Amino acid sequence: RETKRRTHTQIERGESMHLIVDGVSLDTLFAEKLENLLIMVAEKIKMTRYGKPQMIYFAGGWSGVQWVAESHIIVNCIGRQVWVDVCSCKQFEPERIKKFVVDYLRLNDVQSMIVLRMELNVSGIS
Repeated sequence: RETKRRTHTQIERGESMHLIVDGVSLDTLFAEKLENLLIMVAEKIKMTRYGKPQMIYFAGGWSGVQWVAESHIIVNCIGRQVWVDVCSCKQFEPERIKKFVVDYLRLNDVQSMIVLRMELNVSGIS
C-alpha cells in the first residue's frame, strides 16, 4: 500500500491524528493542574468526555487519562518533565492545542510532533 503524504489539514475519514508534546515545566505540577489540562484540551477540541480524568501517582510522578468518544488524552509528569498525547479521530488544530499546552503548563525545551494514523484494513489477519 502506497503511503500518501498529507498535512493535518488533510485528515481523511477513518484516520486519526496524534499530537505529542514533550517539555520541561517552569512549575512543579500537581494532579489538579494536570487534571484541569485534560478537561480543557477536551473542551477546546469539543470532544465528548467519558467521566472525569483518571489520575494516578506512581514511580515519582503523575499520570492521567481522559477518555473521550474520539479517543484519548494522556499526560505523564515526573518532576518537571511532561509528556502530553492528544489522540483523536476528530480533526483539530494541533498548533493551537500545542500552544495551549505549552502556555498552560509553562513548558520550556518543547519538542512536538504530529502523527497521522490511517485506518488499516485488517480483514484476513488471523
